[in-house]
Amino acid sequence: MVRMADDNNVVRCANPNCRAEMGRLMDVSGVDLLQMGGGLCREWHGVCAVCGKEFHWSVRDQAFEKLLNRIKKS
Repeated sequence: MVRMADDNNVVRCANPNCRAEMGRLMDVSGVDLLQMGGGLCREWHGVCAVCGKEFHWSVRDQAFEKLLNRIKKS
């Protein structure tokens, strides 16, 4: 699985040859939302404007990824 956000909370394209910035994670009351321009998204689907790779992001997917990471660390 390709990590969507880097250490600076920048969400990047999953294409390893591209990695264009798609947005940033913002913590709002304990929930990570995707900030894209002036808006905050709970869910976003589209394509990378640089390479055309499909892009899917959702709060639910991020929560599931965090749960899996906690399980792996246990």
